[in-house]
Amino acid sequence: MPTEISGSTGVNKIQDGTVVSADLAGSVALGKVLQVVQGHATGAVVASSTSWTASTLSATITPSATSSKILIDLTAWLQLNGGGVHGVFTIYRDSTNLGGSYGFGDYYGGTAGFTEITQAASYLDSPSSTSAITYKFYIRTQGSGTVTTGTTGSRVESITLMEIAG
Repeated sequence: MPTEISGSTGVNKIQDGTVVSADLAGSVALGKVLQVVQGHATGAVVASSTSWTASTLSATITPSATSSKILIDLTAWLQLNGGGVHGVFTIYRDSTNLGGSYGFGDYYGGTAGFTEITQAASYLDSPSSTSAITYKFYIRTQGSGTVTTGTTGSRVESITLMEIAG
């Protein structure tokens, strides 16, 4: 049975519209999605070295304010070929590697000759720009063998960018 608080200042006396966003603005950050952009891989890419290799998975967004943040949501896959291969991935903002030298993930294929892994990453970026920005998925190996990513068969990769009001 519900509990009701009553009286001249009770909970049942609060009227719709009594608390507005202006009342909260001083103590609560109110974020709002301003735009959403999505990109898909357009082909397969193979990396065979420890240098970062650009994939075909990218998306470009133009923030409306320098205070905006960009929420990046990535879903992709790696195919590791060769025993002992590590597949490493990261996301670049134009020429800046957001994941650093170790990236966002390192997947070890073990001693098997062939391993497939789906990965996902989310990252909240603060680019401080109102110019067009391209976010792109990069891969590399760590150890011997090769790493493949992109559209082969029925696989679909996507990167979604959401501008959040700052």
